Amino acid sequence: MRRLPEPFAQGRTAEVYPYGESAVLKLFRPGIPVPLIEDEFRVGRRAREAGIATPLPLERLEIDGRQGIVFERIAGESMLAAMLARPERADGLVRQMADLHAAVHELDAPPGLPSQRGTLQARIREAQRLTEAEKEAALRRLDALPDAAKLCHGDFHPDNIMVADGAWIIDWMNGASGHPACDAARTMLLLRYGALPPGTPRELVSTVDALRQGLVRGYVTRYLERTGIQLREVESWILPLAAARLTERPPEAEQQTFVRLVKTQIGAE
Repeated sequence: MRRLPEPFAQGRTAEVYPYGESAVLKLFRPGIPVPLIEDEFRVGRRAREAGIATPLPLERLEIDGRQGIVFERIAGESMLAAMLARPERADGLVRQMADLHAAVHELDAPPGLPSQRGTLQARIREAQRLTEAEKEAALRRLDALPDAAKLCHGDFHPDNIMVADGAWIIDWMNGASGHPACDAARTMLLLRYGALPPGTPRELVSTVDALRQGLVRGYVTRYLERTGIQLREVESWILPLAAARLTERPPEAEQQTFVRLVKTQIGAE
């Protein structure tokens, strides 16, 4: 069994370890589907080749039965950590975040990526907190929305951006082929309602809660300026996205928020 140093970062799907002088190892937890890991490697390479600021995936490997990806190392901190440490920088950082997202959406999706629409359909059908009638309403809304085949990150938020020499996007595991307005709407919902990582001190949670409204406004305003997409196009995706979010099993308070959001959206139809 190979001995690894202590991870310097970890999340729900993986741990991140130092790997040599200029790389890191993202070692996935057991049970993470291999096709998702392969997609993260492939999409990360495609995005980097297209000029997106993202750490270059260097190799795929397996250690003690666990799948991993070696990435070039980017020295810095997450954008979320930067916002928490220096709230006065939040406005500028969230504009930078919107610029990054707009740049991603200029790219066509590489062949073979999962379908954004197909993923949403499957998740909505699995949403146990919703009635069958609510699921059907969310699916009808989804069916009425436009198709596209642009590169979408699928989980774009401040904890998936590194702030170093510029800003760098990480974690392409949910990369998909789909519509930019949908990807932007998910980011808007995560900024407004998303729970912080487990263990975040209460005072920092309060700091983020105080920042949320400004973050949403700053992100949306800048993103719409950059892309020419209309706000109504982004908001049209809220119902299916809120329904699909429930299958990701966010914290209970967030689940309750999204159930209420689904009901509100259906009631407004």
